[in-house]
Amino acid sequence: PYGQDFTATLVFRDTYDDIPITGATITFANGTPVNVVAQGNGMYNISVSSGGFSIGDHWFIFNATKSGAYVNDASVNVTFTLRAHYTTASVSGDLTTPYGFDTSLTVTIIDTDTGQTVAIAEVSSMTFTWSGGSHSEDPATSFDITLPTSSWAVGTKTVTLGVAMASNHYYAPDDYSFDVTIRNHYTSASVTGDFTTPWGFDTTVTIVIVDKDTGTELSYSDVSSVTFVTTHYGSQNPSVASSLTVQLDTDSWSVGDEAVTLQVTMTGNYDNPSDYGFTITIRKHYTTASVQGDLVTPWGYDTTVTVVVTDQDTGSNLGTSDVSSVTFVTSHYGSQSPTISGSLTFTLSTNSWSVGDEGVTLQVGVDTTKYEAPIDYSFTVTIRNHYTSATVSGDLETPWGFNTDVTVAITDKDTGSTLAASSVSWVYFDYAHYGDQNFTVSGSLSFTLSTSTWVVGDEPTTLKVSLLGDYDNPSDYDFTITIRNHHTSVTVSGDLTTPWGFDTTVTVVVTDTETGSTLSASDVSWANFDYATVGYTDENFTISGSLTLTLNTDSWAVGTESITLTVGLNGDYDNPTTYSFSITVRNHYTVASVSGDLTTPWGYKTTVTVVITDQDTGAILGASTVSSVDFDYATLSYTDDHFVISGSLELTLNTDTWAVGTESVTMTVTMNGDYDAPASHGFSITIRRHYTSVTVTGSLTSPYGNTTLVTVVVTDLDTDTTLSASTVSSIVFDPTHYANQTINPVTSLDIVLSTESWAVGTESVLIDVSMTANYYDPDDYTFNIEICALSTYLYHEPNDLIFPNGDSFKIIIRVNVSETGPYYGEMLTGLVAANFTVHNGTYNYPFTLHEISSGRFNLTIDGSYFPEGTYTITVEFNPVNATLDSSKLV
Repeated sequence: PYGQDFTATLVFRDTYDDIPITGATITFANGTPVNVVAQGNGMYNISVSSGGFSIGDHWFIFNATKSGAYVNDASVNVTFTLRAHYTTASVSGDLTTPYGFDTSLTVTIIDTDTGQTVAIAEVSSMTFTWSGGSHSEDPATSFDITLPTSSWAVGTKTVTLGVAMASNHYYAPDDYSFDVTIRNHYTSASVTGDFTTPWGFDTTVTIVIVDKDTGTELSYSDVSSVTFVTTHYGSQNPSVASSLTVQLDTDSWSVGDEAVTLQVTMTGNYDNPSDYGFTITIRKHYTTASVQGDLVTPWGYDTTVTVVVTDQDTGSNLGTSDVSSVTFVTSHYGSQSPTISGSLTFTLSTNSWSVGDEGVTLQVGVDTTKYEAPIDYSFTVTIRNHYTSATVSGDLETPWGFNTDVTVAITDKDTGSTLAASSVSWVYFDYAHYGDQNFTVSGSLSFTLSTSTWVVGDEPTTLKVSLLGDYDNPSDYDFTITIRNHHTSVTVSGDLTTPWGFDTTVTVVVTDTETGSTLSASDVSWANFDYATVGYTDENFTISGSLTLTLNTDSWAVGTESITLTVGLNGDYDNPTTYSFSITVRNHYTVASVSGDLTTPWGYKTTVTVVITDQDTGAILGASTVSSVDFDYATLSYTDDHFVISGSLELTLNTDTWAVGTESVTMTVTMNGDYDAPASHGFSITIRRHYTSVTVTGSLTSPYGNTTLVTVVVTDLDTDTTLSASTVSSIVFDPTHYANQTINPVTSLDIVLSTESWAVGTESVLIDVSMTANYYDPDDYTFNIEICALSTYLYHEPNDLIFPNGDSFKIIIRVNVSETGPYYGEMLTGLVAANFTVHNGTYNYPFTLHEISSGRFNLTIDGSYFPEGTYTITVEFNPVNATLDSSKLV
């Protein structure tokens, strides 16, 4: 292949004997040596550089020479072919792409002769073809390719890659085919809305479908159908043809929690999302209790009342089937619990009550499976004298859409009493424009007139009454019922205090004072904001879709602006009166803090950075917004620091004279411009002792029975200086196996340790140093003291060491302690033969040893070991006692 050496094996043989020729010299025809590796069997591996040669055939003549019994040199003509490298192409990457996206992939071209990746510079162009299209990278500049698949339909296409190389050094690889799959987008589903619903009501929810590939929310047009599967109420398939906000039929569900699973079928190029589970809670209705009726009763008569239990969720009144009990508790006449039978109108036994007011509390029990019990309702029953008139009572001015409650009062003109309902047969209401109403009276003279469908205006009405018993019917009674527009009021909600430079968002709230409900934006035509300041432009909004409005206050100066709001309404609503309010444009709020290292070594100053944060924007303010900073120190003897700020909020506090301890600091900041000064910021600065470390220096090696002199070195780690003994309170040396040694007080750091009783060996010692005043104690430090054996001196008493042939070798030896110290010169006694060895370097002599007097030992070797001649022998003292060191005598 191109770029590699030419190689071949030359075979050099003796043609006469047909044997290999070894040891030959191989050269080119011009005599130049050739790179050769001889194989030893007449075979020679040759290597010729192909550098500088072009693709094609190249021939060389090689000569083989061997001096000796050969007539001629041998030669051979060899033709080498230099060819291009073979290559293969492949594609890698994620070849499954969401619909509408391009596909990123990486092309890899491998040189199969070297196993290496071919560089992009060696590639001229790459062409991708598929059914219906192609894409070309010409010239090729990168192996990372973006295939234009954004217009492809969902499915799989086979793509063929063709590669053209940039030079003849590489053969173009075979075409490479691979599949690209365009898939549907993945989606997820969820549900939003108020999932707590009063029983008897439907539940409105909004389905949220998210395209997981793009992160966008999909619309109803991308959804084919939805199914809500409940645990107990089957499935529902609401239409999503125009919106993903749907209404679930929950009005028949019982009170309690119901698990619901949403299943979504998508359209187009979207996969269906996974099912989504949620819970809908059906709750009891809230209720209130009240009493209707004429609570002013003639003396000697009972009082008829109607208990009204109102469902606050529907606005309707409960019937007798939903009310379990009614109890009236009076202040002076005990309690009454009338039986409920067909009506919630009850007659209180008041015929024996004295004239006056009587406090009554109504207690109502309801069907607790569907309703929450109302709170007790208090009212007053008045026992009065008999009247002598007849009227119709009630509020005869009714908002449109409401019925009208009236009470018919029939007066006994002879007795001055008002007749009870039991004396009335029927009541007839004759309307000028609407269908009349006739009531058969049973237990009450309070009636609800069906005026909810009447239009706004005045309706003349005639009341006709038919009585029972000994009463004449009263004359007709004419009155007017007025159906009017709903009254409204307007207010503004929102945060009416705005930082300067910001707009103000307010919500216009229009309340229907008849129903207590808030009107929607569709009921409001326009809203006008009239600003008191002449330079501020009034704003008029045509309402469309929302009553939350943004007022252009970002250019207003700091201060309070008076505003008058005027609103125009649509439909059967009276415009509310104007509403006055104020917007306050304020300075920006700020907060101050301190950063930096608030723990300072004794004798040093403390550098802190003051950080001022604009709480309205979250920005950190620069030094130009700060006028001054004051630091007030709790200790009266410390001088407070005052800084006029110019250019930097990094400040150096004068703490270098403070004592060790923690000091409370109060920082007060004065601001420039439209910024409120922040609240004072309290923090603490700790003046700490200096950190120290301890080491021990000295020889740390002592002979047995001696003391050991050491030097304790204490370093101030904050100043990197060595401290004196005056800064040290006490020192404790704690050896592993011996008693502690305490130095207190410390007058010098050169200390003599009492090691004279320590055994020979290495002893670990822990030093514990206690410091004075402004220094922390250093960490304990461990060091070793080496107790070494006492050196000895072995010698013999004077002797010419000449012995007659055949006599025993005898000398008198002594051993003394030669180590300086308390044992120096001491003569050793009681030694035995085991303490000695006698040898000539290769042979140990047997000997006897006897102590002839204290410390004097007779050493004898039998004469058979010494024929006539001169000998050099060595006597070694190898003590059994570890406190002694060895010695020898030659």
